[in-house]
Amino acid sequence: MMKLFSLVYNENIKVFKRIRTWIMFGIMAFAVLLMAFLMHQGGQNQDWEQRAQDEIQRYEDQIEAINESMQQAENQENSEQAQQVMPNAEEEISSIQGQIDRLESHLEEGKNPYERNVWTFMSDSTGLIALISLFVVIVAADIVASEFSWGTIKMLMIRPFTRGEILLSKFTTVVLFQIIILALLLMTSWLIGGMYFGFAPLDYESITFTNSGQMEAETVSIEVLKIYGVEFIRLLVIASLAFMISTIMRSNTFAIGIGVFILLSGNIITGLLRQYEWGKYVLFPNLNLTQYIHNLSPPFEGMTLPFSIGVNAVYFVIFMGLTWYIFKKRDIAG
Repeated sequence: MMKLFSLVYNENIKVFKRIRTWIMFGIMAFAVLLMAFLMHQGGQNQDWEQRAQDEIQRYEDQIEAINESMQQAENQENSEQAQQVMPNAEEEISSIQGQIDRLESHLEEGKNPYERNVWTFMSDSTGLIALISLFVVIVAADIVASEFSWGTIKMLMIRPFTRGEILLSKFTTVVLFQIIILALLLMTSWLIGGMYFGFAPLDYESITFTNSGQMEAETVSIEVLKIYGVEFIRLLVIASLAFMISTIMRSNTFAIGIGVFILLSGNIITGLLRQYEWGKYVLFPNLNLTQYIHNLSPPFEGMTLPFSIGVNAVYFVIFMGLTWYIFKKRDIAG
């Protein structure tokens, strides 16, 4: 255990002594500050009731446009296309209608749906986890490949550690980096959000609508923690994929490219897979775990949060198993 601790400690020193790591932290903090500033400026001197009514009108226009598209699909001879359009359109209408119901509920009760405080800002700032994802991919893709590119992998091999211990220490370092940067985002958004919009009680609630159309009040702080929790799982799987490609290909550029491709194209690939029943077993549709937190309809029937976590776990085991097997068999001198 002490040997592994020593390895993990040394790997963390390598990561945190690089200027790149601190630039990542700085970019993250600046992004939170900029987001708070823009939200604060944009929220001044606005009539929230008029804003809500305008937004309701926009949503109603969207529903009307979707209904027209559905009508056109029904009138076309290609019934297969109509069958593909209808379910997606109905789900989108249901989601939009939920937003309309939420805004109308606020108007009836005289509550500002755009009220800002530390918890609402933290909920909005979870969108910056997409930026964190890129940083985690970069670290995971570089931590093994850099040893090959610098020629230091042979020096690691002559030390009294097994290849499995070396690989475990490197991935543990990636996970620790992921935990640290997520914690920093959480704390930074809490501090800056409180300074800009004011602190609020821990049990502050907001109105949401479930998939069945039922209105419910949800504690925003708990919702934020749930989002961070499921995003940690998503990042863990993406990091394991970048880590695997980095180890197999010895190229951090290729691993980063694959990681970024997954981050950017996940929704597109999910849309292409929706016509296939087996698509729900593919990684991409199951990476978006926040859809369950936000009460959105999953892309495939039968998908639930436990199901998607299970699928992610299977892919994680596959990625790490392949990484371990290939690294153990690899000719380092080659």
